[in-house]
Amino acid sequence: MNQRVFIDTSAFYALAARRDDHHDTAKKAYERLLSEGTLFVLTDHVLAESATLIRRKLGYQAAQDFLRLIEEGKAVQLFQVIDIDDILIEVAKEIFRKDADPKLSFVDALSLAVMQTQRIRRFFAFDQHFQKTGSQDVIL
Repeated sequence: MNQRVFIDTSAFYALAARRDDHHDTAKKAYERLLSEGTLFVLTDHVLAESATLIRRKLGYQAAQDFLRLIEEGKAVQLFQVIDIDDILIEVAKEIFRKDADPKLSFVDALSLAVMQTQRIRRFFAFDQHFQKTGSQDVIL
């Protein structure tokens, strides 16, 4: 099985936005992970959040390109999109309640719940919440 890496909205945006401070770092990490045969895991909520952010900041065409990337990536097992269910929502609620950081979004809590329940130990993100988990940052 390919190594699994959880990918966050912050990584998708950095890849899409050439002027983003993290773009070059994100591109290098993404290319390395592709060459390693990585399976990128995301939630349906990250998909929605990313498409919305890319559309608002980079425009309609960029959002369409992002959605096409995900669709084509799913077909060749590059991306796995996990649908959030009631169990994951309960786990995310626990995470959300335990972390007093006002910057933790519920979407991030759902992502952390997926990483926890799926035992995914690596992440691709520019978000401090993932770094607090003790998981390995693939950008390093």
